[in-house]
Amino acid sequence: MTFLSGAEWRGVTATSISSLSADPPTILVCLDRAASAVQHDDASVSFGVSVLAASHAELADQFGGGAAIETSAKESEGSWVATPQGVIFRSDAVAALECEREDVIERYGRAILIGRVRNVFTSGGSGALVLWRGSYNSIGWTDDEVRRAVGLFPATR
Repeated sequence: MTFLSGAEWRGVTATSISSLSADPPTILVCLDRAASAVQHDDASVSFGVSVLAASHAELADQFGGGAAIETSAKESEGSWVATPQGVIFRSDAVAALECEREDVIERYGRAILIGRVRNVFTSGGSGALVLWRGSYNSIGWTDDEVRRAVGLFPATR
């Protein structure tokens, strides 16, 4: 999850993300309050969720406790992009959600953000990065797997 706090871009790795409603399109984003340097009072009304690719494990670790996105990373070609509304995304994410914060609920050491999805951006490519049983894994189909599944080229045997 990324957001603008004052003049600073900040990122935090969510402990979970889930759909709440399809109408209106709404998600739940859970953050570990103890590990996170992010305070929900500091977060702007808008935020972005970048669904990281399988190759982004190091980035997920970097933002595990909440961190500022370095100026050099912001200026690096193609690493991060911002919408006109100031929502920040990883440009090479599998997908990105532009959200408006509706509510924050605090329970059991977690901050649960309810966000209304305003825009969805997809890039395709690799599967999404997930943390499962203490290690990173990938879920989803790659573009090649999708092509084979729909018969666009034969699967290798």
